[in-house]
Amino acid sequence: MNKHVKRLAEEAGKLSAVERAELVDELLAGLSVCDAELDDVWRKEAKNRFTAWQRGEMKAVDADKVLARLKARSQ
Repeated sequence: MNKHVKRLAEEAGKLSAVERAELVDELLAGLSVCDAELDDVWRKEAKNRFTAWQRGEMKAVDADKVLARLKARSQ
């Protein structure tokens, strides 16, 4: 870690938990790179999945159940 980053980390450590979380959100947002081609691929995939669900070809699973399963796997 260079001196500048270390100094910023020390300053960030003085912030409240909420302020640090806001800072993290801002920093992560700055890393987001927009990829129109990838966005288009995901848009088509979402549309295909939704259409399959509407036709009864795909079953929906409650998000709480999915998250509970993932949590159980990680323990």
